[in-house]
Amino acid sequence: MSHTIHATFENGVFKPDTPLQMPLNTRVRLVIEPLVGGGPESVSAWRDVEQLWDEAEIDSGSPPPTREELHDRR
Repeated sequence: MSHTIHATFENGVFKPDTPLQMPLNTRVRLVIEPLVGGGPESVSAWRDVEQLWDEAEIDSGSPPPTREELHDRR
């Protein structure tokens, strides 16, 4: 099982932004990908965007496309 977390590297230690649900002394493999402008404010901004995506209701006002329209290969 894998998880994606955000953390801050401080004084030689990675500090997760949110608490992890795992037993103490659990060994893990870390793949480090620096976030552009990866300060706490950018992580918070990304969470705000994800929340907006979850809350957004998109309705074009028209009926969904038919099977033929979806598979039109012109």
